[in-house]
Amino acid sequence: MHESIQDVFFTDKPFFLYNLFLFFSIVFIQTYTHPDKYIRLASPPTSSSSCSSSYWILPSSQDFSICCINTSSSSSPCYYGMDYLHTLTHASISWSFAFIHVFLMYCFLPKTTTRTRTLFQSLSLSFSLLFFRTCILYIGLNKIQDTFIPYPPPSSCWYAPYRKNKQCMALFDFTDHLILLYVHFILPLWMYSPFTTSSSSSNTITTVLLKLWWMTWNGIVVYYLLYTTAYFHSPIENIVAIVILMTSFLFIYCYNKTRKDTTTIKKR
Repeated sequence: MHESIQDVFFTDKPFFLYNLFLFFSIVFIQTYTHPDKYIRLASPPTSSSSCSSSYWILPSSQDFSICCINTSSSSSPCYYGMDYLHTLTHASISWSFAFIHVFLMYCFLPKTTTRTRTLFQSLSLSFSLLFFRTCILYIGLNKIQDTFIPYPPPSSCWYAPYRKNKQCMALFDFTDHLILLYVHFILPLWMYSPFTTSSSSSNTITTVLLKLWWMTWNGIVVYYLLYTTAYFHSPIENIVAIVILMTSFLFIYCYNKTRKDTTTIKKR
């Protein structure tokens, strides 16, 4: 288990390569294969009772919506299980996941005198990351976005009455789903990975189950991450979200390194 964010972010080579692959895939898929952006309509002008959700494509001026069924992926932006993303990103689920994963990995740790201390350190670090994402990268950045990039007046778009908030789509909407899925799911999975943790269990089945848990959740999160960035955000919105994410953790890394260097100098 990694003891700090910089351990996994800057010294774990598999995670570094994973990030390169993930962010390249997001930008490449979005820019070259799915350049269109879709918005969700709460009550579209033409819909069917079988629709689990309805969408409209930007910047088209046609007033028809695309019907999606949760178990169907026949046309863009529909994909299998798309409605479950809202459940996955709900505050109760996204916050709980990191702590559940930490506890599972705690059971996987060798029984040493530092085992309990490691648990509390891991829980504290996880809470700090989730709090930082929620308060700074979500609430704070959304307030800045709303201040400098306000919503256009509802009269400026035909679809406003059919939206849940009765608003036109903002001119810019940074990809918060990317940041949420990354901080709440991907980071905990890689910081506390059964592939980099010494096992206390001689039970091969337990080890295999934990690794299957890790691989399954990685697959689920990447699946939703690629689809939501491809269909519901523009290339520049995705790139800005990636830059915000990387800049934030680079700042944390530099801050921690400076603090450690200062502590070392004082001890001398």
